[in-house]
Amino acid sequence: MSIKKSITGAISSISGLQGTCNQQEKRLTAKLTRLEAGRDPAGVNVTEATFEEFDGNAAELGKAVIKLGGDGSNTAFITNLVSKVVISRS
Repeated sequence: MSIKKSITGAISSISGLQGTCNQQEKRLTAKLTRLEAGRDPAGVNVTEATFEEFDGNAAELGKAVIKLGGDGSNTAFITNLVSKVVISRS
């Protein structure tokens, strides 16, 4: 089952986004699988993070690596600007 969380579009750095997503992984016991820049119902910029439930070793959570670049299949707001990002694992 997928879990979706909205992250503020005003987050100021890729490392801040990565840290937030890794905290969510541990809190939700779920792995980050997708990021998509969009707007909430009020029209505010948000990055929608999609997590998939995970029942494996909890030590694997909180190790997502997010970098700028990629083919555009993942996007995120960094300082309210849309950026292409890549998600990998450390």
